[in-house]
Amino acid sequence: TQTCDVHTKAPDIDVPNVEGKTQNEATDILKGAGFNVVVLKDNDSSNKKNIVLKQSATKAPKGSEITITINEYSGGEEETLPKPKPTTNTSADTTSNETKEPKATNTVNKEEQT
Repeated sequence: TQTCDVHTKAPDIDVPNVEGKTQNEATDILKGAGFNVVVLKDNDSSNKKNIVLKQSATKAPKGSEITITINEYSGGEEETLPKPKPTTNTSADTTSNETKEPKATNTVNKEEQT
């Protein structure tokens, strides 16, 4: 006699994507969909604090545990460097080019006078 596991195991259902949400939002969404939530912590300087960085599954049986990883890093804003403004660099280049052109003209004028 053979046993059929297909009918004894709960089918996998879609797990809501909660990446990028706050811990509270993610927990509410997952519990509302019928999952149990396990929270892990991590430090990622490229993301905001208290945001879900990743989740353990996209499909799982209803009632199963879904692990979410929350960002605890809080120093990201202090380490952000200002971005250079390309318009400032472009106008500086244009100014230096304009300065070079009159010098070339002045040189030609001196040669014509000689």
